Amino acid sequence: MYTIDKTTLSKDTIARLNNLQSSRFTGRLSILEDDRLKWIIYFRLGRIIWVTGGVNSCERWQRNLTLFCSELSEKQLQQIHTQHKLDKEYEILAQLYQREYSGKKQKLVDLVESTVNEVLFDVIQYDALYDDRLSYKIIPNKTPSYFFTLIDTETAIEQAIQSWQKWVNAGLKTYSPNLYPVIDKRKILEQLLPPQKYQLIVSLIDGTQTLRTLAAKTDRDIVTFTKSTIALVDRGALAFSPTPILRKIKLPISAKIAGARTLPNSIPEEPVISPPLIQSISNNGSSSLIACIDDNSVRCQALKNLLTARGYSFIAIQDALKAMLVLLNTKPDFIFINMSMPIINGYDLCSHFRKNPNFQDIPIAIFSPRDKLADRIKAKLLGATALISQPVNRQEILELIQKYLKV
Repeated sequence: MYTIDKTTLSKDTIARLNNLQSSRFTGRLSILEDDRLKWIIYFRLGRIIWVTGGVNSCERWQRNLTLFCSELSEKQLQQIHTQHKLDKEYEILAQLYQREYSGKKQKLVDLVESTVNEVLFDVIQYDALYDDRLSYKIIPNKTPSYFFTLIDTETAIEQAIQSWQKWVNAGLKTYSPNLYPVIDKRKILEQLLPPQKYQLIVSLIDGTQTLRTLAAKTDRDIVTFTKSTIALVDRGALAFSPTPILRKIKLPISAKIAGARTLPNSIPEEPVISPPLIQSISNNGSSSLIACIDDNSVRCQALKNLLTARGYSFIAIQDALKAMLVLLNTKPDFIFINMSMPIINGYDLCSHFRKNPNFQDIPIAIFSPRDKLADRIKAKLLGATALISQPVNRQEILELIQKYLKV
């Protein structure tokens, strides 16, 4: 039996999977995030048949097809007719298996096992970081009409946990392997890398491939590849996006702020990011620019109303992973960061900002639901100027800004 590190992993999801195995459950387990369907795991007599869902399901499907079934052509796949939307990919694989796929059935099984391991890793990571946001729905007897795989649930969990522990031990706990690296500052990248490696990175990183896909293409271990990529992100050469970007973002010049500062009033048509990359921007001429990085649109709007009424310019960013890319262009005078956000928390985001020379002197305050001495010490160690307890006190915000800035 596998062991669980209680400091890095919630036992809730693991316990549910174990219970479904021991009860020889047949049906599907729906895992929901804030009541929205996120993943589905199909079972037959307690064993896993198939998994689906997640933010990168299409990218994962294409990558695993390339890895395990590269002989398949797009035309062959289009000729396969499917009846069900949720388990469409598995139905395709099942039909290929029935046709014997040129005698290469094991490759199809390997593809399913790889997909299961990847999705279980994602579930475990999310559960470890945001277990209070997940809920579960068990639906008996809802499985694919034909199945060719019965994966031992305990073995699959053990393999996923081993991958997760390796990820955590490398210091990557808050980074998703489903992030899309994008080149932010080409000149910085060129200065940091030898010419040959620079050309390789430029040819590889186009904003349309995840860390997992890039690691597979370069035949490198995902942990090693991710750590080397983060090193370039910390230096300002690369950035991360949670969604694919078809081209490098060029923020339009639309407003003059404080002389040389430029501020966009809209996001580019590509990519479409949800939640929006920039939730709102208010320009009050040459006043100080206050930035707020928070996935909560209501809190952003409240802060915007408070600050713009007192003469400050304001920019709200709901996508934390793109915050550095946006703020490098807008150059704020003060930054507020919400502590609890998906993928990356406020502490880690503050630390990343402080590692970039452009943000070392900008005041950064973190909104936190916890206000103990240990929380304040941690915030200070990671470079925060202040930690503000929630619910937020309006007067405290104004006094903090006035302490460091002048309208």
